Amino acid sequence: MKPEWYFDEFTQVGTDYTDIKKVEVYDAKMSKFRNYKNEAKLILDTLKISSKDILLEIGTGTGHFAIEASKKCKKVYAADVSKTMLEYAISKAEKENIKNIEWINSGFLNFKFPGIKFDCIVSNAALHHLPDFWKVIALKNIYDSLKNKGNFFLSDVIFSCNINEINTIINNWIDNTKKIDDEFYSEAIIHAREEYSTFSWILECILKKIGFKYQKLSDTNNIIVYLCTKN
Repeated sequence: MKPEWYFDEFTQVGTDYTDIKKVEVYDAKMSKFRNYKNEAKLILDTLKISSKDILLEIGTGTGHFAIEASKKCKKVYAADVSKTMLEYAISKAEKENIKNIEWINSGFLNFKFPGIKFDCIVSNAALHHLPDFWKVIALKNIYDSLKNKGNFFLSDVIFSCNINEINTIINNWIDNTKKIDDEFYSEAIIHAREEYSTFSWILECILKKIGFKYQKLSDTNNIIVYLCTKN
């Protein structure tokens, strides 16, 4: 049982996706401008996934990556704090008759897998839900859950700009979401105001302190991708 002062990951932050119909609309909209299969292939190729590997995804959302990973891995554990998202993801996996995914209603801070060490852990656009203090706890949890030399693939909204550039960077970032639609524009405002995207230099310091060796694979439009290895 967690102490009373522990951060509650299950409290809704940002857009509310507790309604299954909203999840369906979200999934359909995202599929129009994101190639999930290509994204999954890039991650799996980067991690050099084999059929013997056991992989954990934290923040699985509607399950696109977990489903693709399950076709390459021995087993996938897919965690999310949203029961509605998990229900939707499970229904998609069942339609494809996929049986090697274990779906878990969990976040970064409260998952426990006694006796299991993962070959790889993946988090895509989820870590920003935690304040920086709790990012430390989350990343330590990830580090401890990996096998020696295991890999952690991290992609998220992270700002690599100088502090005095932040207003310009965020305003430009939010303005660019208008090109998608008004809903994404509103969500970007909510993200900046209520969620916890951090600076790259803060996150990289945390990774080093915990013991990860990391490579920055890309830094485009405030989305940074890291490949982190447990030393």
